Amino acid sequence: MAKYRRSRKRKHQPEGTSGVKPYLVGLAFSIIITLILFLIWSLVLAVSSISDSTVEYFVLGALIISTFGGGFICAMGTRKKGWISGGIVGVLYALLLLIFGSGMADTSLSLMSLFNIGLAFIVGGIGGTVALNS
Repeated sequence: MAKYRRSRKRKHQPEGTSGVKPYLVGLAFSIIITLILFLIWSLVLAVSSISDSTVEYFVLGALIISTFGGGFICAMGTRKKGWISGGIVGVLYALLLLIFGSGMADTSLSLMSLFNIGLAFIVGGIGGTVALNS
C-alpha cells in the first residue's frame, strides 16, 4: 500500500528586515495615528457639548489604538517575534508620550505613567501577534 503524503503549498513570505527600520516605521505609524485621533477629538470637542473631563478616557483609547497599529506594522516588517517587536514599539511610543508630555506640563513619573507603559507593551504585543497570525 502506497503512503500518500499531504503536501501543503506554502506562500512565499519574505524574510523581513532585522534592522531598526521596522521599529521606526511602527513608531511613526503610531504617532501619525495619534495625531489624526487628536485632531478628530479636538473637532468633536469644538462642535459638541462633551465635557473636557472625558479627555483622559480619550487619551487612553488613543494609546490603545496607536500602539496596536504600531505593533502590527512593525511585526509585518520584521516577520518574526511579533509579540516582542510590537511590545518594543509600544514601550517606545509610551516613553515618547511621557517625554513630550512632561515637557509640556509639570508632570513626573507616576504610577499611571508606569501603567501606560505596561499597557502599551501588552497592546503593542497583541498587535504584533495578530500581524503574524493573520
